[in-house]
Amino acid sequence: MDPSKGDPSSEFIKFTTKQPTVYRPIFNSSTPGAIHAFARTCKAAHDCVHEYRLSAFNINTHLQHFLPDPIEFRSMQARTGTIISGSNVVQFMDRVRYDEADLDIYVNPGHTIAVGKHMVETQGYRLIDPFVQDDPPVLNERESLQHMTVVAIGAAEQVVKARYKQRSIHIMFHMQRVTQEGATQRAQVIVTSECVFHTVMNFHSTSFEFRKNQKMLIYDTSESDMHSADQAIEKYRGRDFEPLGYHGAEISRLLFQHGCDRKVGDRWCWTLHFDMAGVTPRHWVEDGPWEMEDGSERGSAVNSTARRAQDPIMANKWRMSGALFMLSPKYCLLRLPIFRYGYAVADELEAMWARKFSDDIALVKGKGGCDDRRWFDDDVATITEGHISVCLEDWGLGDGDLGEEAIGAVEDEEGTEETDDQGYAAGAYPVKVTDLIPNDELIFMLKRYREAYEKDDEEGRQWQSNRDERRR
Repeated sequence: MDPSKGDPSSEFIKFTTKQPTVYRPIFNSSTPGAIHAFARTCKAAHDCVHEYRLSAFNINTHLQHFLPDPIEFRSMQARTGTIISGSNVVQFMDRVRYDEADLDIYVNPGHTIAVGKHMVETQGYRLIDPFVQDDPPVLNERESLQHMTVVAIGAAEQVVKARYKQRSIHIMFHMQRVTQEGATQRAQVIVTSECVFHTVMNFHSTSFEFRKNQKMLIYDTSESDMHSADQAIEKYRGRDFEPLGYHGAEISRLLFQHGCDRKVGDRWCWTLHFDMAGVTPRHWVEDGPWEMEDGSERGSAVNSTARRAQDPIMANKWRMSGALFMLSPKYCLLRLPIFRYGYAVADELEAMWARKFSDDIALVKGKGGCDDRRWFDDDVATITEGHISVCLEDWGLGDGDLGEEAIGAVEDEEGTEETDDQGYAAGAYPVKVTDLIPNDELIFMLKRYREAYEKDDEEGRQWQSNRDERRR
């Protein structure tokens, strides 16, 4: 090779990374992992991948196909914690468009009216009459708003049967709009019974026995659930997603980080940072962060300054648990008076810390204290990780009804009574933690939660530790 002419491969890279008409079709057919790996090869590759991401993952461009005003919709999302899920998200991440895809909007309890009003008044959607089975008419603007308001405040006497049989869904509104070009677009406003995270994690939830590729009808999994899952599998098979019958132990652990606590947006999540220009930032659930005192025995000092209002979806945690051939998400669902929204935590001790904080706050409020704050959502992790405590002694309340010895009881190695369904996921989780559960029952529930697949979880954590050690 003539040195004066340079390295042909280097010249090819320089040309390719400067020509969007060349690299965009290549990236469109590449996996996210391949694109990420290419971006790490050199600065030119990094720069062209950055440019590609800005165009390929432009959320405003994507939403504009379904919504006349995507910026206002995203501002509404920030105010209410509303999220988009389902096939609409899949096509966005896969950089394709499904002609028949609709918009699935998941709404936290208490925000039905705000979201419904936005979809009707700002985005031009109208409600499809839920009480007519065959060829249902589309309601006008006034009727759409009236019906959603009546249902939202609990005055409706009839329960509209949702398309999917899911106890995590309170109600579903089917909506549509007609574009200027005459095309009909559809959206589902899915009002969750607990929180959007819990509903998404439970959608199409079915257990599979991958060793024989046979579906198992166990516990709460019904024939209706199975039919719903089959429909979803067929739908995605038609979109070139072929279901795999079996994953080996190594692949399963890599895919799901088996046995390790996960959090929305953690280092194993595929996270994209959107352009927030024009989007109204989320406000605090109340006026702002509260003054807090560090529980120094359990953590470092708590800094309540320089914090942004927390998006409720980002506080949720879970753990993929179970035998490697039948994994399912494992978490405790917190529905406590201190939180405006519901939250999931993977660790049973975090559930106990949250319950203790909630009980202690209730005791103080009973004495006339803490009357300036109702919600404590703005720093969920500080509460669930036990980094903050309520000074009950100042109110002459001792250690409260749920003292730290109760939390220690959850960690006690002495097992609970053996049951017929010991070891099965459905028998132990998700565990819903409320303020109404007696202390002894809660401790029993959380012990059982911990022991479900405890051996498998420990093997997963050990595998993770060994892998991290090898990477150092």
